[in-house]
Amino acid sequence: MVSAFILINCSFSLVPSVMKELDKVPAISNVYQTSGIYDLVVRINSATEKELRRTLMADICTIENVKSTVTMIVAG
Repeated sequence: MVSAFILINCSFSLVPSVMKELDKVPAISNVYQTSGIYDLVVRINSATEKELRRTLMADICTIENVKSTVTMIVAG
């Protein structure tokens, strides 16, 4: 199992709609709204790192109003 935290920038006023779309992604276990540089923090779990990257690129980065992401893979 590979886990990662993904930091997401989006338009602040559109955070609720982005969260709604993120809730549809099966690999995502948690979504947190934050303050500061990043608007959302997502925890994702996948069987492999390749699957994690596919989920990020196909299911998260394609969500309308997601401006940028930073991925931090959890070691151990």
